[in-house]
Amino acid sequence: MRRVYLKDKLARQVKTNVEREILILRSLLSYADLPRRFRINLSLRLALICPGLLPIRNICVATSRSRGVFRKYKLSRIMLRDMGLQGLLPGFKKR
Repeated sequence: MRRVYLKDKLARQVKTNVEREILILRSLLSYADLPRRFRINLSLRLALICPGLLPIRNICVATSRSRGVFRKYKLSRIMLRDMGLQGLLPGFKKR
């Protein structure tokens, strides 16, 4: 369970670094004053980066469940209900 959480955390870090690099390359490509050869190299580097390789999913920190996860609490709906009924979540009430 902890391994899945660490793997997801690493994937999120890699994704943010890739996104940052993509933004930098796109902003550099927008400058028309740069030499043509340099701009072609930038466009090739941008084409080689594939941000779709790392799908990021919200995962429950308690059960590593990937479906029905509430972003605010990072818990699945099942764990949210159980922990809410036990009174372990602040500000969470049963109606």
